[in-house]
Amino acid sequence: MKRVISAILAVVMIASTVLCVNVSSSATEPDISNRAEWLAELTDLFGMTVENGEYPENYFSDISADSPYYYDVLLAVEFGLVDIPAGGAVNPEGKITREFAAHTLNFCLGWEAGTDGSYTFADAENCAFPEDDQVAVNREWFALDEENRFLPTQKVTAEEIEFMLDDAEKTLQADALDETHEN
Repeated sequence: MKRVISAILAVVMIASTVLCVNVSSSATEPDISNRAEWLAELTDLFGMTVENGEYPENYFSDISADSPYYYDVLLAVEFGLVDIPAGGAVNPEGKITREFAAHTLNFCLGWEAGTDGSYTFADAENCAFPEDDQVAVNREWFALDEENRFLPTQKVTAEEIEFMLDDAEKTLQADALDETHEN
């Protein structure tokens, strides 16, 4: 009887350990599946805030105060991440495209492509923000396809999002000032 109880306890302990590992590892990865969540992640990562809750007016046709990301989207608007004319649609539930991700993240980071109007990808004429897309290629956020195209409307994968955010965090850490450093 003691062996049965010991075996059951051992199984329970092993199972709880495995469950804890799975829960903790998935909790560290961002769960970003739409544009509003992406904007929320960027506003959080870059510490964007407004004083006294003074968000810009909501002039979008497709987001209301009921949305869980309402204030994140307005915060992104305040900082210039979203530039849509009054009455336009921000498409908060829409897919995160390569170009949307490249443009918004590079807006935050301020990398320069260093191009003279020529780009290393074949479909630059199909891109609204080819300089940001070139930065994305240079930083290896996205790989070009076999025809050397950027594919600006292609949906971003979870791995690409994770890589982009890791790169942004490393950039922020490298730019952080050491308050204790004496010159």
